[in-house]
Amino acid sequence: MRNILSLAAPFALVATALNTSAQITFEFEDFPVAGDVIERYRDTLITFGPGGGGTGQTWDFSDADPMETIITTVSTPASTPYAAAFASSDLAMTTDGTSFLFFNAGPGTVIATGAAGDFLDDGQLLTVPFAPTLTGHQFPRVYGDHFTDTYALAVDANGAAFGVNMVRLHHRGEVHDTTDAYGEITTPIGTYDALRVRSTEYSTDSIWIRLFSFTPWTFLQAVRDTNTTYSWLAKETKLPVAEMTLDSLGAPASFTYSAIPPALVTHTPVRRDHGAHIGPIPASTQLTVYLEDGQRFRSGEVLAADGRRMATLLLGNTDRCTIDVQDWPTGMYQVRLWPHVDGPAVMIRAIVR
Repeated sequence: MRNILSLAAPFALVATALNTSAQITFEFEDFPVAGDVIERYRDTLITFGPGGGGTGQTWDFSDADPMETIITTVSTPASTPYAAAFASSDLAMTTDGTSFLFFNAGPGTVIATGAAGDFLDDGQLLTVPFAPTLTGHQFPRVYGDHFTDTYALAVDANGAAFGVNMVRLHHRGEVHDTTDAYGEITTPIGTYDALRVRSTEYSTDSIWIRLFSFTPWTFLQAVRDTNTTYSWLAKETKLPVAEMTLDSLGAPASFTYSAIPPALVTHTPVRRDHGAHIGPIPASTQLTVYLEDGQRFRSGEVLAADGRRMATLLLGNTDRCTIDVQDWPTGMYQVRLWPHVDGPAVMIRAIVR
């Protein structure tokens, strides 16, 4: 039944203004939305720890190996097999298409409302609402933020896999969430500005069994545990840009990092000496690219944080190009412009709200 809790890995996200080597702010607009498909890699044989806390930190995890690939699909609860059980939730996440974690996500908080799926790997589809629910984010999130929340779940399952009639689990957890550092993190993909979140859960699992259908429940055991996860939040990666889990003894157990490349995480502010600028920031209906006097670019494009090309810009001899963005998802985008002469592309960040 511990697999129920493993679904919460994206929740430690449950996670930012771009300034090079400066603190970012993680906001609701940076959290995943329905329709996102997010690729990450996991190293399960790590030899490094989470590094230091505090301000202006530098974390180098460039030696991590992509031993596993994890694809997280974000959807609405209505598109899952558990729509009726989580009708009041507005977001669902899955890494396997069978087991899901459900949320209520809004401008102020993200709340985990429950989980559902085949947690015993025996074909049973269990629905497990959290009562009380668990707070995963309070927005805006900045360095020094801290909150504590408790949640609980109770579930009865067929016990055939354990040689009994039924198994009952009551899980109760107290989670301490601290944004304990900010700085630059380097993964095998690149370097990002990030906040680091330290999340520690103190939990108790109480287990009962019923040997036969006509016998009473018998208390089996209570297991207490402590689990700590470090998550690094970047504005463009939706799920944490990196995440490190520690085992019950405090030793690093696994390291997961985003596949979104650093080329989409530009630290270049909007500046006129690049030969172009954009506006408005943020944009809600239209975004305009303005070319400075005497500057010419042959073409350009606008990329979403997951690498999707949202628009192609045909610049030619024009001094501006306007794009309709009113149907675009809220978030961070990158404008890339290629000059007529050989040289690197100009990259400018854009925000749509």
